[in-house]
Amino acid sequence: MAQETAHDWPNEKLVQYFMDACGRASISNSGFVIDFMAGSNFEEAHYIKGVILSRLDGKKQPFKRDDVVVIKANIRIVGSKYRGPDLGHDKNFTVWRVHYDNGKWFLEFNGIRGERGTAMYDAEKFELDELAKSEVIA
Repeated sequence: MAQETAHDWPNEKLVQYFMDACGRASISNSGFVIDFMAGSNFEEAHYIKGVILSRLDGKKQPFKRDDVVVIKANIRIVGSKYRGPDLGHDKNFTVWRVHYDNGKWFLEFNGIRGERGTAMYDAEKFELDELAKSEVIA
């Protein structure tokens, strides 16, 4: 069973966590303190913002944490939104987080980071890996 994510939280918990994440990001980027987590705090606030916006837009995430996906057959290579490595058809990918930004869904994968943090890939270019799914059921 997949771990609970922010997409599963009730509204009250989600908004409270968003407020906390914004506070942490604000303090760590203020220049008053040296905070090695500054980038992580900022990424977290943006992730939670996307969860809230997806709810307001009435959108449901296309994948969940720990789903195993592959690139759709008709797509050759998938590039990252934020300077991550290009992905090809040579392997499958395990979803870590599902992001929402400007009406589109993006996937963050276990073990793949961009040059400056989170590497996100267009969710429309992926589908569930049916082989991995059948191995879990068997």
